[in-house]
Formats: sequence, structure tokens, C-alpha cells
Amino acid sequence: MSTAPSRSQGSALRHARHLLERGTVPPPGMLDATVARSWQRSVEAGLMPFGRPNEAHLMADGLARAVERRHHLLTRARPVLEYLHAQTRGSGSMVLLADDRGFVLDALGDADFIDRADRVALRPGASWHEHHRGTNAIGTALAEGAAVTVHGGEHFLERNTFLTCSAAPLAGPDGVLLGALDISGHCRSRSAHTASLVLVAAHMIENRLFEAFHGTAAARLRVHPQATGIGTVAEGLVALDGGGRIVGINRAGAALLRIAPEDLGRTGIEDVLDLRLADLLGHALTPPGGVAPVRRRDGKTLFLRLDGETARPVAVGGGPRRSATRAAPPPAPAAAPARRWRSRGRRRQWRRRGGGGLMAGPFIAAAAARPPPCPASPAPCSTFCCRRAACPAGRW
Repeated sequence: MSTAPSRSQGSALRHARHLLERGTVPPPGMLDATVARSWQRSVEAGLMPFGRPNEAHLMADGLARAVERRHHLLTRARPVLEYLHAQTRGSGSMVLLADDRGFVLDALGDADFIDRADRVALRPGASWHEHHRGTNAIGTALAEGAAVTVHGGEHFLERNTFLTCSAAPLAGPDGVLLGALDISGHCRSRSAHTASLVLVAAHMIENRLFEAFHGTAAARLRVHPQATGIGTVAEGLVALDGGGRIVGINRAGAALLRIAPEDLGRTGIEDVLDLRLADLLGHALTPPGGVAPVRRRDGKTLFLRLDGETARPVAVGGGPRRSATRAAPPPAPAAAPARRWRSRGRRRQWRRRGGGGLMAGPFIAAAAARPPPCPASPAPCSTFCCRRAACPAGRW
């Protein structure tokens, strides 16, 4: 699975494949460890290198159900798939999205490669699970839970050895495996940058899933080992509930904070970072929108930015309950009830009191929009009839 196999590695792979075709699993050390484990799983699934795959293909109704099952994933992934296709157009390859069972849900590709890919069922509805097609990028990425590249003869089935494929698993913000993103092409058109492109695109999809599910969380943290990394595709995203517990996290955030999926909902941010929740939510560490250095419990420095709602009381470290917000300003006076203004009578009164013609129009327009307060009453003055002898408030 190296990005640039040497001549000795190619020779070792040919020898390993020769042993496999004779029914012997190559010994450890002859193959990349990931490929060796996958070949072993393929043999245990009953596959033969020169045999046919264990066909598993969804019909139209089954594919429709699979698409509906992963509707949220497809919705967030589709723009990224189109971006990847635009970046790889003309390279004789295709971009595929598979679900967690290995079924291809969506595919975009070059016309000159699609016909060849169709011969090995590299199309929507086909299963590329390891149990069905042996070692391949989609199935092996799902099995290993990590990004992989499977090139040429590393594929278990001989019929797939013309392919070069790079795939990365896709997980939701709850850590649940949702599927895999893959770029496949002819092994002659292999690019050393494909694996990196797939990995970055996978991060983009996972970040879009995080924002969709935790866009309204009580607080959202953006974490990175460098201050300038905040806001990039490589940042860690963390969602907190009102009590400071971590309820959602992307892959980068889980790696930075060393959080496992089973820890979500049970581990507080204070358990992994050396800070007080009240200081964090009260912006004592940094002004709103600012980036602050924090320390992980093992002493490693990370940089953090706080997003989301933070105006809520919090309890910290079992101590007295404190408020993370400043005191609220006194309530504004109740709005006065709306009244219909008699602009015609007002105009006569204004002119009678010496108002000029140039000022009468603007004054009446402002009065109609917002009545002036009466100094004798909280209600607006309603004595605008010029036939009135005197205003009871002494205003006119």
C-alpha cells in the first residue's frame, strides 16, 4: 500500500501472489500488514484469487432503500463528490460513495473508464464488501476503519488487479461508521496524490455532517495544534451539551482529544482539557470569536475557539453553581399601545403654534411612525385637536 512501490516491493508482491494462487497465505513481512490481514479475511470468506466474486447486487428497490437509509450522508457528500470528479476529470478514473455495508450508492466518472469499471461491477448497487470481492479499497477501508490504497496485484481477486483504488471511511459525529469514499482508476494512471485528495474530501464530508447534526449545540469547539489551523478542513470539531459533556466530535477532534465513540455523552470537556467550564463558556479564556491556547491533561498544548450559545448557568467541578454570563440589563419599559394618529389635525396645530411649512411634513411623518411620549402619562398624548382649549399635560 505504499504510494510509490519500489522494485523490490514489486518483486515481493509477485512472489506473495504466486503463493496465494497456490493456496498459501504469504507469511508476515512479505506483504504490507494491511494487505496481509485483508487477504487472510478474504480466504476465510471462501474466496479464491481466480474465482468469481460472491455476487451481491441491489436491485432498483433495494438501492432506493439503501439511498434513503443514508440520505443524510448522500446529501452532504454529493457536492464533495462533484468537486472530486472535477479535480480528477480526464484521468480515467471515477469517484464512488459506498455505505457501511459496502454497497455503492453513488458514482461519477470518466466515460472512457466507466465501461471498463462496469465489467467488474464498479457501479451503484454493487457490493464491494471484502466478503464479496476480497481485498479492495472500499471493503478494506471499512474493515480496517482507516484510509487505504490498494494497487494492482494487491487486490485479492485477479480480475480486479487492473485497478488502483484509494478509499477513506466516513463516520458521523457520534463515531458511527456510515460508509466510505473512494477514487478508482486504471493502475497505469496511478497518482501519488489520490490518497491525500480522498482523505481531505472525507474530512470535508465529516465536517459537513457535524455541522448538520450539531449546528445548534449548546457550545461548539474548534480545536487544532496550531492557532492558524482553526477554521481549516483539518480542525477538530467538538459539540458540548449544557453540562459540558462531549456529545459529538469529528475524526480530527477525536484524535486530538483522545476520545473514543463510547466516551461520548459521558466524558466532560474538563476531563480532557485543563480548564474550567465556567471560564470557557464565560469567555474568560478568550473574547468571543478569539483563539486561546489550552492544555490537554497530558500537557500537550492545543488551540481552541468557542462557537455557539454560551449564555447559560453552569456547574463546575462539583463546586458552587456559578453563572457564565454577565447580569442582564433591567427590562425596557413596556411598549405603549399603538394609536391611530390624526395627522390632519396635528398639522393644523403645528402650524398654529408657529411651525413652518418645511418642517410640518417631516414632523408629521415622524409622529405617524412613532408617537412622542406624553410628559404627564406613560401613554402617548392623544389631545391633538386644535379646538381643545388646553392640553391637560401642559404640552401645547
